[in-house]
Amino acid sequence: MTAESKLDTLAAPRPLAATGAFVAPFRRLAPLLESPPAMIGLVLVTFWVLAALLAPWIAPYPPNASDLAALAHPTPSAAHWLGTDHLGRDILSRVLWGARTVLTVAPIAVLGATAFGSLVGLTAGYHRGWVDLVVTRISDIVLSFPVIILYMIILRHHPDQGADHRPHRARHHLGTA
Repeated sequence: MTAESKLDTLAAPRPLAATGAFVAPFRRLAPLLESPPAMIGLVLVTFWVLAALLAPWIAPYPPNASDLAALAHPTPSAAHWLGTDHLGRDILSRVLWGARTVLTVAPIAVLGATAFGSLVGLTAGYHRGWVDLVVTRISDIVLSFPVIILYMIILRHHPDQGADHRPHRARHHLGTA
C-alpha cells in the first residue's frame, strides 16, 4: 500500500456541509446576495414580515383606539410617531397591524390569480381555434387598459365606506347632476 492510499483510507469522513448537501440550495442564492437591488428588496420584505409578526408587541396602541386629545394636533409627536388620523387613531399602530392583513391577503390573491390564469391559458391552448382567439383578445383588452384609469373608475363608483362620507356623497351627487 502506498502512502497516498493509506491517507485516503484513514482520513476522517467529510462533514455534511463540505459534501454540498446543505450548501447546494444556498449556492443558487449567491447571485442575489451580490445584487444591491435584491438585497434592498430582501431587507424591506424581511422588515415588513417582522413588523407584521411582531405587531401585537411593538405597536404602541391598539389599531382602533381613539385618542381624542390627539385630534387637536394630529401631526407626528413623541406619543404618536406618525401622527393620528381624523378619528384620533395612531397611524403607526394601524400601519403595523395593517401589514398583517396585507401580507396575508396579497399572497392568497397572487396564488388565486396564478391558478385562474393558468387554467384559462391551458384551456385556450388545449382547445385552440376560436377559444384561443377569444381568450387572447380578452387578455389583450385587459392588458391594454391603463391601470390608473381603472383605479380611478373604481374609486369614483365605490368610495371609501370606512367613515361617514355624507358631505363627500353630496358633492359626488351634485357633481354628476
